[in-house]
Amino acid sequence: MAPSPEAIVASFIGSSCCIVLLLIIGIYAATLNGKYSPVYQEIDCGDEVITIGGLTISGLTVSAELDILLTCTNPNPYDLQILDPKQGKIYLASTMQVLGDISAKAGVITQGTGQVTLLGSVKLEGLGAAAVIASILAGPVHVFVDIRFTCKVEESLLVTNFAITPEFDQKCGVSIDVQGEQAGGVSCADNFEDLVITDIGIETKPGATSMGVAAETLEDATDSKNLYLGMCISIAFSMVALLLSCQACAVYVFCIPKRYSQPATVNPKLTAATVGASDP
Repeated sequence: MAPSPEAIVASFIGSSCCIVLLLIIGIYAATLNGKYSPVYQEIDCGDEVITIGGLTISGLTVSAELDILLTCTNPNPYDLQILDPKQGKIYLASTMQVLGDISAKAGVITQGTGQVTLLGSVKLEGLGAAAVIASILAGPVHVFVDIRFTCKVEESLLVTNFAITPEFDQKCGVSIDVQGEQAGGVSCADNFEDLVITDIGIETKPGATSMGVAAETLEDATDSKNLYLGMCISIAFSMVALLLSCQACAVYVFCIPKRYSQPATVNPKLTAATVGASDP
C-alpha cells in the first residue's frame, strides 16, 4: 500500500527540520574549529609597574611591601584563571640573602589585555641581618625575584573539551630604593645568571616574558579538537546530503508515476471524423 500524501508531507517536514538542525551543528562546529585554531597562543607579560610602600624601621627590624603589576597580552579567545600562585623568594642580588616572599594574586587574565598583581614583602630583623639592613637603607640595591604561577584554561568544544595549564616561571631582577620608595625596570630571564639589572632612573625598553605550555600538551589538545570537531562537521554535513538525497528520491517516486498513470483523453470530434472517413 502506497503511503498517503499526508504521511509523505509529514516525513518531508520532519526531515527538513533534521536538515536545519544538522546544518546548525555543522556550522557551529566549523566556527569552533576556526576559533580555537590554534588552541593556545603564548601570553606575553611585561610593562611592569612597581610600588614600594609600608616601610617600617624599628631598631634592628626593617619591613616594606613590594607590589609588581604585570600587564599581559592575551591573544586567545578566552580568559585564563590564576589558580595556583606559588610563593617565591626575594633575594639580595649580591649575596643571595633571602629578603622576603612574593606571590601572585589569584585572579583572571582577561582576553585581550589582562593584569597580574604580584604581592611581595621584605622583612629583616636581628643582629644577623644588621649588615643587610644597613646596605638596604644606604641606597638602591639590586634584588632578584622568583615569580611563579600557574593558570588554567578549560573550554567546551561541543562534544568534548580541552584543558591546559600555562605556567609562568621566571627569574626577575630589579633595582629598589626602600627609603626612597622607588624602583627601576624589571628584567626577566630563565635564570638569575642571565639577568642584567638597570639602575633606577635608567629607562629601558619594556621586555616581555612568555607564558608557555608544554608542546606535548598542546599537541594532545589540538589532536582532540581536530578529531571531535572534525567528526561533528563530517557527520553533520554528510547527513544533510543524505537527507536531501532522500527527499529528492521521495519527490521523484511520488510525482513521476502519477504523471504517467493518468488515462489518455480522446477528442470525440477527431474520433467521429476518423470513423466517417473510413465508410465506403
